[in-house]
Amino acid sequence: MIQWWNDFQHALPLLSQFNVPRHIGAVCNSSAMLIGFADACQTSYGAVELVSSNSWYHVESKENISDCLSRGLSPSHFIENKLWLSGPLWLKEEPTCWPIRSIGKEQCTNLEEKPVSLVTLNHETNSIYLLAGRCSSWLKLLRSVVYVLRFLKLLPRSNSISADNLAKAELVIIKIVQKFNFFSEIKMLESNGHSTSFLKCLRPFMHEGILRVGGRLVNSRLEFGIQHPILLPKHDRFVDLLIDHYHSSNLHTGPHLLLSILRQKYWILSARSIVRHRIKKCNVCFKLNPKPQFPLMGNLPSFRVQEAKAFLHTGVDPLQIIPWRKRGVRSQKAYISVFCMYESPNTPPLHWPLGIITEAFSGKDGQVRVVSVKTKTGIYKRPVVKVCPLPTQ
Repeated sequence: MIQWWNDFQHALPLLSQFNVPRHIGAVCNSSAMLIGFADACQTSYGAVELVSSNSWYHVESKENISDCLSRGLSPSHFIENKLWLSGPLWLKEEPTCWPIRSIGKEQCTNLEEKPVSLVTLNHETNSIYLLAGRCSSWLKLLRSVVYVLRFLKLLPRSNSISADNLAKAELVIIKIVQKFNFFSEIKMLESNGHSTSFLKCLRPFMHEGILRVGGRLVNSRLEFGIQHPILLPKHDRFVDLLIDHYHSSNLHTGPHLLLSILRQKYWILSARSIVRHRIKKCNVCFKLNPKPQFPLMGNLPSFRVQEAKAFLHTGVDPLQIIPWRKRGVRSQKAYISVFCMYESPNTPPLHWPLGIITEAFSGKDGQVRVVSVKTKTGIYKRPVVKVCPLPTQ
């Protein structure tokens, strides 16, 4: 097909060589006869004329001029075709000698009938629904629908667009979108009150011509629109504009918060995936998406990179505890802190400072006689005889 098109395109300039003489050499008191040729096939037809059936004659295909038109010719073959300019040679002879066959009225009426079965689909799309594909934003769509409703005298004319006009336009668009995407479900709900299987878990119902989700929040004190959000499809231009509007009006929020805001009024099927898909297509979020900065790692401490005797520097995790009793809970590390009080002169025991023993100092004989105590005012070294553990320990 591509090669055929290239050959045809290169042969088009050859048509400039085709000339038609404008003088036929007629003189006064001469008679002329107008002869028309017609042909038709399954793909095209040429030179169709409306004349009586008595004026129709049959001509062989190779001598029919209009056969070139219905079957088609390339520019190079068209220039070389002399039949198109002068016609068949027998036109120069007497009409009685022409190789033609008359077609009577009976032959025109008694034609072969071939039954043909055609499948037609009467699918009329609402003009307002098509308007969503031509608008780039949600607000433009609402304002356009407001002017359409004013033209149809469904809204009063005014010099400005009020919030009530936008709300009315939104309800009109929602009804059209739901009728286009949930036509069978709406018919079933209006007839017998039941819905299809894939919407049965949502318990949908009709309220003032709008399909809403039943849910389980009937006994709550929330508003009716929050208890029963409006049901919307997943793949629709209207839904894309709606998500983009709420995303930009809420300062390009993330998918979790945006999903929470949308569900206060709308229930979009498979909302999580479509919301993330629309956020990924946001140019502002793509340009301003911050990239994490990973800090450089610090140098390793000396006791980890220098040679030393075995167990000179050790760390001990004395305990493994389970924070709560539950299936699948793993044990965690735990450390023991010794809370104590140290003796302060001229102060009764109940008012001695509280602290935590952070470090113990042993002597040459291995006995611990001095410890470091961390208090709220600082870290102090105190002898063991001046430190008293809490009575609860």
